[in-house]
Parts: sequence; structure tokens; C-alpha cells
Amino acid sequence: DNHVLLNLDISWCSIRLLGAKALAKAIGDNNKLVSLNLSSNSFTNDTLELITQSLSRNMTLCDLNLHGNQFICRYDMKF
Repeated sequence: DNHVLLNLDISWCSIRLLGAKALAKAIGDNNKLVSLNLSSNSFTNDTLELITQSLSRNMTLCDLNLHGNQFICRYDMKF
């Protein structure tokens, strides 16, 4: 059997810049993930920039939760 990760909830994990770099690579290369919960991770503008750049390569993600992070929204995100 081939098992595929469709939903990932890594809220409240205190992901910082190093973790965001690894996460950005993983979600950018993923072509199955449809839901990603990144709420309450204390993301800053730098960590959010890594994530959004990787999401531009992900064509399957439909639901993204960034609630409770500390970034200042200066991005025009279009998916």
C-alpha cells in the first residue's frame, strides 16, 4: 500500500527559522498535501517569506491556517 499525507497539523510547535527552512523545502516539493495548519508557531516575516515562496511551487494545497503568528502581512498571496 502507498500511504500519502494529505493533511498536516503542526500548530503550536514553536517553529523557528531553521525549522521553517526544512518545512519550506518539504511543502514545496510535495504534490499531495491539501491542508496545512501552521497556526500559533510564532512565525515572523522571515519565516513566513520562506513558507510562501515554497507554496508558490505547491499546486495541491487548498487550506492553509496561519492564525496566531506574529508576522506583519505585507504579501499579496494568490493561489
